[in-house]
Amino acid sequence: MANISHFTQTINGVSTTYDIHDADAVPRSGGAVFASDVYTRNVDDSYLRFGGGPEYNTSASLILFGSRSDYTSGHARILLSQDIIYYFENSNFAPGGAHVNLGTPGYEWGQIYSTNSSISTSDSRYKNSVKNIDDKLLDAWENIEPKQYKFNDATEKKGEKARYHTGYLAQDIQAECEKHGVNASDYGLFCYDEWEEREEVSEEIETEKDGKIIKEKRIIQPKREKGNKYSLRYEEALIVECKYLRRCIKQLTARIEELEKGNK
Repeated sequence: MANISHFTQTINGVSTTYDIHDADAVPRSGGAVFASDVYTRNVDDSYLRFGGGPEYNTSASLILFGSRSDYTSGHARILLSQDIIYYFENSNFAPGGAHVNLGTPGYEWGQIYSTNSSISTSDSRYKNSVKNIDDKLLDAWENIEPKQYKFNDATEKKGEKARYHTGYLAQDIQAECEKHGVNASDYGLFCYDEWEEREEVSEEIETEKDGKIIKEKRIIQPKREKGNKYSLRYEEALIVECKYLRRCIKQLTARIEELEKGNK
């Protein structure tokens, strides 16, 4: 922030001007939205806090704890609200509880790179209503064919150079299940999500540098149109595929044994 005497931040129509004194940014008036507390060199209680309200108030934006007396070295946490906490444990990043999603419908990650495959809970103690896969679902699966296809966004960017992918189409699974009296939504392998429209949220930063006023618009939340999307849990779809093939092999083996008996 060298050579900057002040800057103005505007969020949702509320503007706050900050004066720069040496290395400190000080708001000219109360009700500042830039930051409430920032501690960087306090050994006993180091944390970075943005937003107002008590530490566990649901309006808190971000509280990052560093080295505290009740945490061992190498541990930190991000507190978004009383019920939403994320932990840093040495080199690991983890949620404060189960059932926290990475991404949401309409805001998906583009690609996940990983050295190893993901690990899913398979402990029988965490499951109920365990039974064999329904034959009606396997009957429906007989006519569900994997396809090859290109993604629209990749084609828009790369044209003919966009690569082919292989997999199922969620609508094909839904249609075949309906023909066999099966509701695809009863199974976790089939997913359908809807989301509401979200308006763009932005802020305008105004700074003075070398006697010139510089304005910069920063998008905090991009605009999102109302929409919906079908998707699949592929590991579960492939389990059904494997079970269907096992049934076919078992039926063929029984038929062969029956024919061999008849030829004796």
